[in-house]
Amino acid sequence: MVKRGHLNDSAKVLVEELLAAFPSWDQFLSDYGPADDTDAEPGSVQLAVPIPVYQDHTLRILLRGNSVEIAYDDARPPGPAEKLFIFEPPELRPAARAIADFLQQLLAEEIVVVREPLGFLGRLLRRDCTDLAWFRGAQELAATSARRYTKVYSWRGTKSWPPVAGAA
Repeated sequence: MVKRGHLNDSAKVLVEELLAAFPSWDQFLSDYGPADDTDAEPGSVQLAVPIPVYQDHTLRILLRGNSVEIAYDDARPPGPAEKLFIFEPPELRPAARAIADFLQQLLAEEIVVVREPLGFLGRLLRRDCTDLAWFRGAQELAATSARRYTKVYSWRGTKSWPPVAGAA
């Protein structure tokens, strides 16, 4: 549970904008600070939102100093797909609105997460994995074969590949 009185100024603005766009996400807010992450300032917040059709996937929104990281974790190494928003304090409200807009596009399945296979050189350099997770516009999928990717994840599963049973 977030102690609203202890939020720093950046966290207050971010929480206000995100909860205006996603009121039900209040339950996913939690305190976040230097004890969790050396890049986070005291009074920061994080959201850890479960993905409706993927029980083991999580969307995390982390406030870290003058940046907000959006990370979609599909529970496969290496690491999540990440999008970073960097702001200066006077630009925080427009940045928070841009973050909310990006998240609305993700929920509307205009943005998806793909696992893209590494090429030969990438596999040679990264022996720990065969593919990496990225955010991509759904229009990019229309322009290429979804089979180009090892996995495609969309919020409700309607654009996922392989298809998700019961996606709506």
